Amino acid sequence: MTMKLESKDYFHAMDRNTSIDAIGNLGVSTSITQNQLRELQAKILKGASAVELGFMGRGKGNMGQGATTPGSYGKDEREAMRDLSKINDVKLSVHASTGVGSWSGLSQNRFDENSREQNILEGKRTIEFAADVAGGGPIVVHTGEYPRQIADTPDKKLFEGFPTESSTGTGEEFKPGQKIHYIVDKRTGAIITGIREDQVNHIPAYLKEKQEDPWGYEYHHVAWEGGDKQGGGKLAVDKRNWDYYRGEAAKVGKGDNYAAVLFHKDKLKAQIEHSKGQAGEYELQYFANKQKLDHLPETINTYKQSLTKIDAQKEAYKKQTGGKLDGFYNFAETTQEREYEMRHLVDNPELNRKNIIKRMNYGKETAASARAQEADLEYQAEQVASLDNYALTKTADSIARMALYAKEVQETNPNVNRDIFIAPENIWPEMGYGAHPDELKNLIKISRTKMEEQLKDGTPGLTDEKAKDIASKHIKATFDIGHAHTWKKYFKRDEGESFENHHKRFTKWMMGKVEDLQKNNMLGHVHITDNFGYYDEHISPGQGNVPVKEFIDKLKDLGYKDQITIESAQQDYKALTEMWRVANSPIYKIDGTSRGWVDVEHGYFGHTRSPEFLFGPTAPDPRTWSPWSETPLE
Repeated sequence: MTMKLESKDYFHAMDRNTSIDAIGNLGVSTSITQNQLRELQAKILKGASAVELGFMGRGKGNMGQGATTPGSYGKDEREAMRDLSKINDVKLSVHASTGVGSWSGLSQNRFDENSREQNILEGKRTIEFAADVAGGGPIVVHTGEYPRQIADTPDKKLFEGFPTESSTGTGEEFKPGQKIHYIVDKRTGAIITGIREDQVNHIPAYLKEKQEDPWGYEYHHVAWEGGDKQGGGKLAVDKRNWDYYRGEAAKVGKGDNYAAVLFHKDKLKAQIEHSKGQAGEYELQYFANKQKLDHLPETINTYKQSLTKIDAQKEAYKKQTGGKLDGFYNFAETTQEREYEMRHLVDNPELNRKNIIKRMNYGKETAASARAQEADLEYQAEQVASLDNYALTKTADSIARMALYAKEVQETNPNVNRDIFIAPENIWPEMGYGAHPDELKNLIKISRTKMEEQLKDGTPGLTDEKAKDIASKHIKATFDIGHAHTWKKYFKRDEGESFENHHKRFTKWMMGKVEDLQKNNMLGHVHITDNFGYYDEHISPGQGNVPVKEFIDKLKDLGYKDQITIESAQQDYKALTEMWRVANSPIYKIDGTSRGWVDVEHGYFGHTRSPEFLFGPTAPDPRTWSPWSETPLE
């Protein structure tokens, strides 16, 4: 007989008080690399009252290699899973493939629209699977929308990736950190560069006061430094650090990500000014040589007349000096160099014409290239955007579109008996935006807002209130306590603070974030795993130091009644039994006796009495073995 592990509101008088007596269905996840129908059968046989199905693959599935996808299961298998859950009164949830990338479309250092659309398609077929198999419920999707630094989170003062990550002070007290802020090209979606807070820009030191030339036109001088009355020195430059750009961003009510945009635009501005100066110089060369070419015949004639005059002057001078020209140029109207230049032009008109054309073309091509570079740099400056604004716009659109599709499927699929909702999950810190609870909250907020806009655009007459209600039903958060706990390694310790007090303070911070999500009507699904605050190890609840009991107590106090999924790993069923041990829950059996979960896990394999619960390879094969009563073995 299968024993079903359910959460109930009653307990034996001799039992300890349970923490999970009124918070809905406690379930367990499947192994996402295995056949989900078999996994569901196994979890039901092991007593789960709720099961989360999931996938590993993307695109065309490959069951043999563990790359399972929703498309790997046909109509018969979907019907079998649906019937199994219904007959055994087991609630199902569905986790979209972990092989799906970010919903912003981030792929290989750029935001790719094709990649984003492929991810949305993965979401859509997961929605269809959930409708067919689970009758609706959460579609859990991982986040991680763009790279950001640990210290660049909403709780900046509480977290630190490494000691020199954040800048401190301002003005003369400013000490630059090494935190990186990324910027993106809106045209291509490419991440242009990362601006580190210890970088500086060198900008021409323009004088504050503009001046006028004799004709009344304004011009802007650059300060001059060094040198003396005899000359020397150079144009001065100003050094602008992160503190300067942070201050400029603050003047317009913006933060560090916009400061990075200003930094990059200043760097582009210096390149633009260089291109302008180069273009101006070579434009002068181009036009000067163009004029020479245009007036070349006239110039040659003028030079011929001048040379005839000079020749006559030379003859007259030689008559006075006995045939010598010494000292002639002291009295002549020209110089020897000028005369040579004129004779060269008159004697070699074609060669000079070609040389003028060369110089003219060089000036033209160099100036035109510089102008093109100037225009391109100016356009680049217009297209620079902070990574957060660009990425989150894409993410909100993706989640909203999937939620709209979930609404449509819910209204048309006869198997659906509850709301289908997209449930973004906080991932671990190093994966980027969406891992921090406040980031998760913001993703839900902006995605709901985007869905409201899309609803009203597609449904004339839909009120704001109705659109908001629909969006809140189809977009909710999945909070993973194990993922959230991996923030602990970055949670700053106060000076002299003990490890115990540090853990308590971090736990209080986490519980506050859970409460905030629930009170804002965002919490729709929960994952529980355990670890030691470093990485998402998925050990059994109670075996690490994740505050699992405090978490479920908080959920109970907040009135949370939706599904709770214990994410198992290699330990399989033990993750579920360990969870019940943590919760102080009793076990009820058909013989009427009460047992603790310690009896379930350690009542065989080394103990003298016969096992009352058989799992896995220790259980007889029901196809080849049955008791004398011939009652089927479940």
